[in-house]
Order: sequence, then structure tokens, then C-alpha cells
Amino acid sequence: MELVDTRDLKSLDRNIVPVQVRPRVPCLGMHILNFSKLKYKNLIEQFKDKGYKFVDFSRTPNQKKEILLRHDIDFDIGKALEIALLENQLNVASTYFFLIRSDSYNFSTPENIKKIKEIYNLGHKVSIHFDSTLYSSAKAGFTLEKNLFKLLTNLNTEIVSFHRPNNFYLDNNDDFFGVPHTYQDRFFKDIKYISDSGGGFFYDHPTKCDAFKNFDSMQFLTHPIWWTTKGDTNIEKIQSFLKESSKNYSVHFAKNCKPWKEFVNKS
Repeated sequence: MELVDTRDLKSLDRNIVPVQVRPRVPCLGMHILNFSKLKYKNLIEQFKDKGYKFVDFSRTPNQKKEILLRHDIDFDIGKALEIALLENQLNVASTYFFLIRSDSYNFSTPENIKKIKEIYNLGHKVSIHFDSTLYSSAKAGFTLEKNLFKLLTNLNTEIVSFHRPNNFYLDNNDDFFGVPHTYQDRFFKDIKYISDSGGGFFYDHPTKCDAFKNFDSMQFLTHPIWWTTKGDTNIEKIQSFLKESSKNYSVHFAKNCKPWKEFVNKS
């Protein structure tokens, strides 16, 4: 069986109703988290010290002492590379999921493709972070993104994660048009699942939860922006990131606009 978006089912089933968005995490407002690359390093080392094995999504994980380490890249590919380099130093591998279409970054620029290939060459897996809201047909959209991903990276799509998934994706155990996804039961419900979505561990902590104490396997999702950006709170980190992005865009503008380049040089 394959997972099919309800928008592709048309009127095949009169009982189909629009899916509702599942409440994500209670992340409204500012939360003190003080995530950093050093604290991320300490987390990974705790898993290693506990005897956990870092595995990918190519098979069903064992019930004990395995961790599926996953990163959804929502805002910046450079920050993904920072974490990939750190993980390589720690001799662990993970899976990075990139938005092919996004207002946050351009996946297809030579600079970003170079970074993605560097992540892959460090021994990590890379794949698609799919946003179904961008398409009237999920099947057509996913086919387009798979083709673009193949064209730009020369890699096949072997696993997919969903951007801000609703109940339909979270609760469907079938492949997504022939490709396994990170919310299938064997990756999501049959083992512990922990995420830093929203900039904190709002439901459970990866190394303070009972699953860790009991050596249970888990999927651990992070977003590199929280671990690589200055700030003690999620809001401060976003403010820092936006300030940093503004500077980067100014540099880009100067490369393409002579009056702005002259103005910057005089400032």
C-alpha cells in the first residue's frame, strides 16, 4: 500500500473529510533553552556513552539502543553543514532533509548544492523535506521534487520527511508514492520520538526521558538553527538569525547592484 494525499483521491470515498492540523507543540512565546553546538555535542556523547548505535531510515530500527538522528532544514543550509561537520568529528551519521521549494533558501544555487554534497560526503544521508501545501496535487508535486533532487544531487529519494505534517501524514503508515516516510509506525510510534520543534524540548528530553534510561530506541529530530545561532531563548535566536540573514542579503545585493556596493564601501 502507498500513502496517498486526500487531495489526490477526489471523490472516490464520500466519507473522506478534510484532515485537521494536529496541535504541534506548546511553543507560543519565548522559552529559555540556551541550545548551542557544545550542548548538542554533549547530547550526542551521552548517547554514545550509553552504547547507542546511530542508524538511518533504510531499515526498521531495533527496539533497543538505536537512534535515528534526523534534521529538518527549514531555514538555512549553512547551519545544517555546521551540525554535519560537528557530527563527523563525533563519528556519527544522521539524515538531513531539505526543502526543495522554500522562501527561506534556494536549494538549487551552486553554493547550496556544494554544501549539501559536502554533508553527503561526510557520510550523512540527504533527502527531501516535502511541503505538500505548495501543491494542488501531492503526487505531482512530489514527483517534481524527486526529479529536481535527482538532477541537482544525482541522488535518489529513499526517505522523505514532511514539513509541518497534519494528521493525515502523521497517522498514515503507508509509503508516500513509493517512498518510505519518517512518520511511519516503525520510525515514529513503535519507538520513542523526540523533537526540538519550536526551539525546545516541550514534551520530553532526549537524555532525561524514561526511554533513554531504559536503553529504548528513538527517533530524535532537530533543527540546526536552534543549535548554531546566538541567543538564550528561541526568540533571541530568531532575532539573531534574521539580523545575520540581513547582513548576508546585503552582501548579495552589493554583488549585483553597483550603487549599493559603493554605498556599503563608503559606510
